[in-house]
Amino acid sequence: DLRMSRGLGDVYKRQVLVALLAAFSGNHIWVYAFDKHNRLEVTQIEGSGYGYKIYERERLIIVQPFIPVVSGKRPFQSVQDAQCIGNLVLERIKAGNEFAISKADLDNLGVVY
Repeated sequence: DLRMSRGLGDVYKRQVLVALLAAFSGNHIWVYAFDKHNRLEVTQIEGSGYGYKIYERERLIIVQPFIPVVSGKRPFQSVQDAQCIGNLVLERIKAGNEFAISKADLDNLGVVY
């Protein structure tokens, strides 16, 4: 999926070791992207949809159950959308940049909202 590879592009450009693991259990899906210090976890939200969590080492630093910047409490429609935005936030955090998401970010990555 192009959106997923674009979201991970910066990780590969920096030659950071990234591993992806998907584990399926009941009604939940977890997708992990991690390096030595950070981890992105995509989880299924009750009902339908997905959100993400970001960990720094073992400390939970962000819980994002809904699409940021859009009105209402709407979860991401796909694992790929949640992972793309989660990866973007993670890359911004690691670079020491402002990590807020804009509607332009959603549009540029093709996230449905």
